[in-house]
Amino acid sequence: MQYDETKCDNPWQFNWFAKPTEEQILGAVKSELLGKEINILEIKSSFEEGLISCEACTCPNGRHFYVRVNKSEITKLEELKFYEVKEVPKVGVTDKK
Repeated sequence: MQYDETKCDNPWQFNWFAKPTEEQILGAVKSELLGKEINILEIKSSFEEGLISCEACTCPNGRHFYVRVNKSEITKLEELKFYEVKEVPKVGVTDKK
């Protein structure tokens, strides 16, 4: 399943004192999902540099999260605006269970 992160309309909000690495962001998102009792088998992220976007809170910021879960978790993720994809890019940062 995929989630396209927005400027500020996400199911998670983090206040970083210093710019985080992709690994730190990925770990924080995984912790948020686990806290919502969503069992994550694998999580991956990628970031599109220079994505042309708008300034509204709902505009994409270029970061994408991909999670692999059991079918029983799909509804929970859909409620958080994740959607099913058939292909997951091979690039990015991965955190396996």
